[in-house]
Amino acid sequence: MEFLLWCDSIKVPGSWREVEYQDDLVSRWQSGMLDGSATRSKTRISNETVNSRVTEACYFLAWAAERGYRGEFKVVVTSKGARNPSLVRKRGYASSRLGSLPQVKNLLSLPTKKALSDWHERLKVRHGAVIGLFAEFLIQTGVRISEGTGFRVGDLPEKNYGTDRNSWREDWVAAGEIPCTISMGIKGPKVSRGSLESVKPRQIYIPLELADRLEYYKKEGRLTLIMRWVSSGKDQAERNRRKEIAKTESFWIGKRGRPLTAGWVRQAWASVDCGPWKWSPHRARHEFAVSTIAKYTRETIEVAKLTTLPSVGWLHGLMAGQIQILLSPLLGHVDERTTMIYLKAARERMLAEFTHPAMLWLKECEE
Repeated sequence: MEFLLWCDSIKVPGSWREVEYQDDLVSRWQSGMLDGSATRSKTRISNETVNSRVTEACYFLAWAAERGYRGEFKVVVTSKGARNPSLVRKRGYASSRLGSLPQVKNLLSLPTKKALSDWHERLKVRHGAVIGLFAEFLIQTGVRISEGTGFRVGDLPEKNYGTDRNSWREDWVAAGEIPCTISMGIKGPKVSRGSLESVKPRQIYIPLELADRLEYYKKEGRLTLIMRWVSSGKDQAERNRRKEIAKTESFWIGKRGRPLTAGWVRQAWASVDCGPWKWSPHRARHEFAVSTIAKYTRETIEVAKLTTLPSVGWLHGLMAGQIQILLSPLLGHVDERTTMIYLKAARERMLAEFTHPAMLWLKECEE
């Protein structure tokens, strides 16, 4: 759409049917997006977005040429820089567009503990305890927002073990976390067309203290919200209609007795300022990843009783191994680029929040 709008705005002779790769897409449109003259907002957009738009336009023009809707369209490619958006993939080998822009690697910016705590308190005050509890669920489990809103009542195990029939399993209590199997909202193939249920359920772990509050919400708060909404109907017919609507397996109930939606969560999340940090439901997933890496790395260093500064290679290998062993199963998928971002962020977190051996070593040198 952006490409076609650009063609119309500059009145390219013959419209998109006459556009060429180097002279038009790269030299004119790409350059215009970089200085803002070819964007609807008249502001510069990121290299990643520019690459994505030009690549998509190339796909479209190549398709149109093959179907006979325009003349031949040639894209100049190179075997270098295979990390850029590619147009040709054969037997695992990628060829990139010549003229594609370098990707800017930004460090992962996450709020401090205090900033996060302040944001969370304001969120609860403004939007209620349920959205506050949901935010904790995302931050402490690392699930995607689609997996969070897709969480079902039956996904949380029943608290009916022990002599009083009101306690968790002993091994769960000893581990300090409750395992849950989720199947809704997960990326990948679904059991049927139009379904949100994945063919490959995965397991997440909920900290014990959070699980207790989730269990209380499940037994008390959730039902209270539904009953309050149903009983507020103006007449019996309206109350009966609401009863039917309220028959849902969704764990999280929001306004008007209906399940939370990803759109409403994002809107509520963004309505509360979190200072200079770009804080979003997906960033909660990053927060979980970095916190997990830092936690396990610190525990390993303490168990090893290291008295000297660990080598960079040792730390990198330890944290990278934790990502593959711990995070990949918990998050569902962690690609190579995200791994490196997590490693850098975890290192900064350790230096800033924990008494890391590196800081002790530096203090001794200064003394």
